Amino acid sequence: MANRHKIFLADEERTILDNIAQKGKNSARVIVMSLIFLSRDKSPEGRGAKTNARISQELNVSERTIESAKRRFVEGG
Repeated sequence: MANRHKIFLADEERTILDNIAQKGKNSARVIVMSLIFLSRDKSPEGRGAKTNARISQELNVSERTIESAKRRFVEGG
C-alpha cells in the first residue's frame, strides 16, 4: 500500500499517546491505535517510524487497519 499519510506528533500528543498506551485503562482498540501512531511518528523526537509490515506483525493487526488509522489521524478524525 502507498504510504501517503505521514504522522508528525507534537510533544503534547506524544505524551498523551504514551500515557494511553502505558496505563492500559482504555479499550484495546484505543491502545492499539495509540501504539500505531507512536510507531509511525516521523517527527525528529519520534521513535523513528517503523514500516507498516513491522507494526502489523508486532501488534497483530492488518496493514489496512494501520493505513486507515493513519488516514483518520491525518484528516482529523
